[in-house]
Amino acid sequence: MGTITDKTKLRHALDEARSNGYTITSSELEDYTKAVSAPILNGKGQIVAGISVAGIEARFQEDRLPELIEKVTKAAKSISIKLGSQIH
Repeated sequence: MGTITDKTKLRHALDEARSNGYTITSSELEDYTKAVSAPILNGKGQIVAGISVAGIEARFQEDRLPELIEKVTKAAKSISIKLGSQIH
């Protein structure tokens, strides 16, 4: 996929990330890499950091993505709560 350079595609990707609560990227910074990321929120609900798991695409099989998404979003939620976020 590579870096998104089209404004319309970027807006769509941001909307999708907000809706899902996580992102999956492919070959953004390096070819043949993949990452699952989620935002970390403070007590005001502002994004103050992010957490991700990244590696080579071969290790991110489609059947494994749900597990990785769950682990990353669970970790992001746990950290966010420790920072005062009221997310559930």
